[in-house]
Amino acid sequence: MRKVSDLKMKGSEREIAKHEESLKAHRMDDEAHAKEMAELTAAKKKRAELLVEEARKRVDRNPTDLQFRFDLGEHLVNSGQFRDALPELQRARQNPNARLKAMNLLGRCYRELGMMDPPWR
Repeated sequence: MRKVSDLKMKGSEREIAKHEESLKAHRMDDEAHAKEMAELTAAKKKRAELLVEEARKRVDRNPTDLQFRFDLGEHLVNSGQFRDALPELQRARQNPNARLKAMNLLGRCYRELGMMDPPWR
């Protein structure tokens, strides 16, 4: 199972690298540049989905492992799924090794969701 996941990730990384190299070859006002940029964005989104999927599988197998919860929360934040990341990061705060990182990511989620306290409070 792990090897299949690793192969998918390596394929995704190669695809992203290919698109990045291709972008260097085109001018910014070139039509091919816009197409390549769209393909690069799609490839990065696909990689983020793979990371989230794999992290969810790990959490499902080991629901009490707080490091896996942190990893899932981090991948969710990186893929822009801030609301879904909140409960994972809140649980991950209980892990002393990931506490500060989890709190930092929680703050980022709250900011992105517009859930900040006003400065006069």
